[in-house]
Amino acid sequence: MSNHTKINLSKNYIKHIFGIMLILSLVLFSACLGMRTHVKGIEPSARPLNTGKYEIIEPAEFAVSSFKLFWIFPVTPDLKIHETIEEAVNNKGGDNLIEMQVWHERQYWIVGTVDIIHVKGIVIRTAD
Repeated sequence: MSNHTKINLSKNYIKHIFGIMLILSLVLFSACLGMRTHVKGIEPSARPLNTGKYEIIEPAEFAVSSFKLFWIFPVTPDLKIHETIEEAVNNKGGDNLIEMQVWHERQYWIVGTVDIIHVKGIVIRTAD
């Protein structure tokens, strides 16, 4: 084998090793470090029911998230539980949400924190 071929083989070997190390470091540095989930509430309805008569539309689950870069700098708007509940109801064309469950999830990543609010329940339309 000539010296020229040996040099090309060693350059290719170094490129492959560098590529593998780069991929591994990207995977390790973007990994989720941990996650916490807290129940925020379990309610019979999102708003007071004015009447006992209603039509069940369908079950709904909705989530919104926000991200803070390096755990401090907000990149997306802060979460608002009431707006999340309103979106869950409005997306299904209903008036209220019954059997409502709300929980908050926080994911810790090396590059920052992701907060997620989940809302789950049954969307209803009140009968007039």
